[in-house]
Amino acid sequence: MKKMILAGALLIAGCTAGLPPQGGSAPYVSRYPEPIDVSIPDNAPSITQQFRAPDTQSAAGKAWGEHQGLDVHAPLGTAVIAAAPGEVIQSYLDPAYGHTVMLSHGGSPAHWTRYTHLASRTVSEGEHLKRGQTLGTLGKTGVLAGGFLHLHFEVWEKPEGGQRTAIDPHLKWADGVGKVTCFTGRNPRGAFKLTYPVPCE
Repeated sequence: MKKMILAGALLIAGCTAGLPPQGGSAPYVSRYPEPIDVSIPDNAPSITQQFRAPDTQSAAGKAWGEHQGLDVHAPLGTAVIAAAPGEVIQSYLDPAYGHTVMLSHGGSPAHWTRYTHLASRTVSEGEHLKRGQTLGTLGKTGVLAGGFLHLHFEVWEKPEGGQRTAIDPHLKWADGVGKVTCFTGRNPRGAFKLTYPVPCE
């Protein structure tokens, strides 16, 4: 595994445009939320933009705005796969986010994953997916894609009696916090754990 810092990223409509190498991970743009030390396998498509909480500001005080997930860059048509087993609760075309799929994973706290800017969707509402099952293909649909090929991947959590909020996907990898975990065909045991939403080569 290696860690790479990708500098000089260009932000377009809230998503990063750039052409990083495989196995790269963009830096966090501020100290809020607390940056996570990310390690990503060399054979994994790169992360071009990290999660940002609402009202994120850089150390210089520049307002960045929120970014409720990770952006993963890969070629057009790359399979997008379920990061955990779940039920398809949304599969639709949105003007801003393009082709979008949302899975419910249940549990306590309850979790959801959302996959946007897809080129195509291969699942319908009500289907139950296994981890690693294809739900669509990577693309650049929707105005917020800014014409840049990428998957925008979100994780949502709702504690009992609480509100559903977006959380940093890096908190939930099967191998531990910040340890991007490629899908290998096996299911991690225990609490809600994620594998990468695109295949590693």
